[in-house]
Amino acid sequence: MPLQVGLQLYSVRESLKRDPWGTLEAIARMGYTHIEAANHNARTDPGVGFGVGARELRERLDALGLQLVGCHISPLHLDILPGVLDYQAELGNTQIGCDIEFFPYGDRDYVLRRSEAFNQVGDLAHDRGMRVYYHNHFQEFQHIRDDAGDDIVFDLIMANTNPDR
Repeated sequence: MPLQVGLQLYSVRESLKRDPWGTLEAIARMGYTHIEAANHNARTDPGVGFGVGARELRERLDALGLQLVGCHISPLHLDILPGVLDYQAELGNTQIGCDIEFFPYGDRDYVLRRSEAFNQVGDLAHDRGMRVYYHNHFQEFQHIRDDAGDDIVFDLIMANTNPDR
């Protein structure tokens, strides 16, 4: 399979705020066909972050030859996820991800609680035929050293989440 390169819409977030349709048209003209959205306002906008209904966005993306391959959702909270996931499903998106997580230094219990929350997010997504991915940064590679051992946050997340979701 040939390599498929896409664009993370976070990199053009300021342009999207000013002119979402013009920005998407420019992305398509550059030759991109795959895009990943980043919604940092999911509490007030269940979509992709610029206040557009799923049906209209899907029609416009189709017309431009753009395919949404994922969307970061923030905050990734269980109380708002049903509406967010319904929007993403209507849009035809098959996966969502977390945008960034901050883990209190050395707090194993917090990492385990967030891992359980990720499992619940995965279950909600799975019920809609979707999957969840984890977008990591540097903080997942910090050590947690305590009476339970010396572990890396990322390893704890992987060991305590369901890989089928």
